[in-house]
Amino acid sequence: MRKQIQADLSNIADVLRKETLNYKELSESINEFQEIVSGIHSFRKDGEIESLHFDNGMALGTSYAAMCLKDCMRTKMFVKGIMEAIDTLASKSMGAIHILYAGTGPYATLLLPVLAKYSSERVKCSLLEVNASTFESMKAVIKECGFEDFVVEYIHADATQFEIDNPKSIDILVSETMQRALDSEQQVPIVMNLLPQLRSDAILIPEKIDVSAVQMRIDWMHATKTGDPFCKQLGSVIELSRNEIERMTAGLKHGEQIQFSSKVFTVSSASLKTHNELSLLTEIQIFDTTWLRTFDSGLTVPKGVYSFSDDTEKEFKFKMQYVVDGDPGVRIERQ
Repeated sequence: MRKQIQADLSNIADVLRKETLNYKELSESINEFQEIVSGIHSFRKDGEIESLHFDNGMALGTSYAAMCLKDCMRTKMFVKGIMEAIDTLASKSMGAIHILYAGTGPYATLLLPVLAKYSSERVKCSLLEVNASTFESMKAVIKECGFEDFVVEYIHADATQFEIDNPKSIDILVSETMQRALDSEQQVPIVMNLLPQLRSDAILIPEKIDVSAVQMRIDWMHATKTGDPFCKQLGSVIELSRNEIERMTAGLKHGEQIQFSSKVFTVSSASLKTHNELSLLTEIQIFDTTWLRTFDSGLTVPKGVYSFSDDTEKEFKFKMQYVVDGDPGVRIERQ
C-alpha cells in the first residue's frame, strides 16, 4: 500500500514539475492527490474548521487548511520550486538537504510529492505546525505514506515564536501561510522569526512576495483576455524577502520589532477616466524563475480596496502601511 502511494505521489510530482501547463492533466493530478490524502485522513465538520487566532495573525483550521491543495497552480508552483531548490543545492555536492517546513497543514501538501522523488539520504525535513488537530493529521499522513525516515523532527509549536535548536542545519525554509495581499495569516511574522536564525545561504521559499498598489482598468476583465495592460502600477507596499528582512533588521537592538514603513501614493484625476479602482496586487517568486503571477492562483487575485466610480474629477492621495497585529494586512488611509 505504501509503495503504491509513493509511486502515485511520484507521478503527481512529475506532472507538477513540468514546465509546460496542461490544465486538464494538472487538474486530474490534483484530484488524485486529494483522493490519496483524504483517504488517509478525512475531517469532521465541527471543531476542525475553527481557526486559531493570535496577536500576530491567524492559523487556519484543519479543514480549511486542507482545502489549499485544490488551488492547482499554487500547489504546482510551490512543489516545482521546492524541487528546483533541492536540485540546485544537490548540484553543489552537499550531503542531506534539510528542509524546515513551517505551517505544514494537515497533509504537508507542498512536501509530500517532493519526498516521493528523493531518498531519505538526500532530503530530510523538520515539520512545524501550531494547530494540534492539523499536527496530528500531518503525522498520520507522513506515517501512512511511509515517509517517516525523512523526518528529523515533528514540532508542535507557534512558528512565530519558535527558536530552532540547530538553525545552522537548515538548508531550506518553506512556509506558505498566507492569503492574497498577505492578509490575516502569519506568513510575515513566521518568516521574520525563523529566517534570521538561519545561515545566510539558506534558501527561503517563497523567495519573494511583493504586494503593490495599482489602479485597475474599468474593463480589466476584458484587458486580461486580450493581453492588454490591466492596471497602472503605483508602487510596492511590502516586499517579503531575505534582502528586505536583512535591510530592515540591520541596526535593530535586541527586542526591537520590525516596523514596515508607510508609503504614500498619488492617484491623478486624469488616470481615473480609465483606471477607477484602487487594488492590491500580489506576485510570488517561489524560487528563481518559478513564479505565481497575477490571476494564477487564489493567492494572486487582485484585492480591490477603493472605488473611484463616483468621483473622478480630483486627485487622491493614500497612505498605505503593512501592519502585523491580530489581523495582519495593509492599512489604508485616505489623505
